[in-house]
Amino acid sequence: NLGGNLASIHNEQENSFIRGLAAANGDTNGLFIGGSRDGQGKLFGWIDGSDWDYANFYPGFPKNGFGDCLAMDTTSPSGLWMNMDCSAALPVACVRGKKEDQSPTCNTEAWEEGQ
Repeated sequence: NLGGNLASIHNEQENSFIRGLAAANGDTNGLFIGGSRDGQGKLFGWIDGSDWDYANFYPGFPKNGFGDCLAMDTTSPSGLWMNMDCSAALPVACVRGKKEDQSPTCNTEAWEEGQ
């Protein structure tokens, strides 16, 4: 566990960024992102609990009977989404928060003059 979550996407820039990373890594069959729903006909939500404030579904999606997990089509120039069965063998897009500030520490003792 590296302390991450499946990626939630909140705007077109984030969507394009994730799609670009996937393409650069050769993930051409799509990948799972962090959206899911609790059964057919229900609304999708982000598994990290953040607001659902952006969507990029293929026309006609989500579709009942296609699954309750959210995948991005990385072959689509705009990274369109579709719902899929959660057991599909796809890579995942994960994110994790920034590390704590790792500012350098300074010696608090007096400096000595060099010889």
